[in-house]
Amino acid sequence: MTTDNAPPPAGESITLALDIGASAKLPDGSQLTYMVLVNDSRCPPDVQCIWAGNAEIRVRWTPKNGNGKDFSLNTTPVGGKATSATLGAFEIHLHSLERGIAPAATFEIRPAR
Repeated sequence: MTTDNAPPPAGESITLALDIGASAKLPDGSQLTYMVLVNDSRCPPDVQCIWAGNAEIRVRWTPKNGNGKDFSLNTTPVGGKATSATLGAFEIHLHSLERGIAPAATFEIRPAR
């Protein structure tokens, strides 16, 4: 999804890139806010690690006419960690997360099944 908030064609996935603290409106009028990096134990680039690690972010989804719901998304599903969440009409998947203190996140937004 681009920052112009144009709705995607019905039934298709959209990609949304956000920085920490940024929000975007989804096609149904709900809002997705990337709140904070909770933890990042991922293996640094160019280092050989036994385990790739995981990063966790906190996100808030607010329906058009309702209270927000906070949830966490992770970069890896190891140990049953959530990499996606179904909220309202959408499945929100953490597609990628940059590195650093305030990493940008890319989300894939799909119609809920």
